[in-house]
Amino acid sequence: MDAFVGNGVHLTIRDAGSQFTVHTIQIMEKANESCPVKQLQVGDRFLRLLGTDEKGEAAILCNWSEQLLQNLLENYTHAKEAGCTEILMLKGEPDNPDNWLLLWKPEHQEKPPPYIT
Repeated sequence: MDAFVGNGVHLTIRDAGSQFTVHTIQIMEKANESCPVKQLQVGDRFLRLLGTDEKGEAAILCNWSEQLLQNLLENYTHAKEAGCTEILMLKGEPDNPDNWLLLWKPEHQEKPPPYIT
């Protein structure tokens, strides 16, 4: 999982007008009820993303589904193969932690040949 934010590909998250560039992904475990991720049971795991935003250092706690994480890893593989240097995540529905749009494109994309009639 740590490789997701390395190897020349960056993860950028945009949500509610903020932009957050991830530099570290940590797997955390809910030890007791003081954990801010209320939807999880004690002993469940979640992600803590560390990075920077326009104000400096920031952290996001993520209760993402296994399906979203798998989709993110698959997109990382495809983006890396295509020469992409960034995956952009845009938030969908505010109340659904798994509703994200993943965007990426190669850094130096060739222009298509002109259409000739």
